Amino acid sequence: MYEMEKRGKKLRRINERKRNLSFFIAETIVIMWVLFALAAFIWAFIASFSTTRSIFSGNLFSEGLNFKGYRVVFVEYKIMRNFFNSLIYTTLACIGILLISAPGAYVISKYSFIGGTALRSFLAASTGLPSVMILVPVFMTIVRMNAANSMLTLIAVYIAAGVPVSLYYLTGFFATLPS
Repeated sequence: MYEMEKRGKKLRRINERKRNLSFFIAETIVIMWVLFALAAFIWAFIASFSTTRSIFSGNLFSEGLNFKGYRVVFVEYKIMRNFFNSLIYTTLACIGILLISAPGAYVISKYSFIGGTALRSFLAASTGLPSVMILVPVFMTIVRMNAANSMLTLIAVYIAAGVPVSLYYLTGFFATLPS
């Protein structure tokens, strides 16, 4: 009996060493990956203050600090206007998605009705549908309706794309709430 306990302890120590070694290897890989990504980000940030010529010559600040790229982006391309437009569109789309999805998900999760199981299965399957797959048909439909270049169309597309996934997740959430 004593020999078996001794052998069991020895096997546990060997398994623990293997586990510690695998954790060490995994942590080392993750740390190296993070350091590489951080170094690339820092280099890109520093290079953004240099000219294209000085970047490709290997001397980042051979021509001094250069803010021309930032001036072009902020003044000529008006990136802040585009940022605030995106903020407005996504905020309105999120509000629309919640206004549609929350009541629907509550009903789906709390009430039994004919086709409820099929509807839940359809919602689960719709989360696996790549949105890129429906991009071209949606675009062609919008163009044929002469609704392109419209803020309302963009918001409607965002809402239509977000409702199935939101219904799926919110149905799971409402199912956990007590009746």
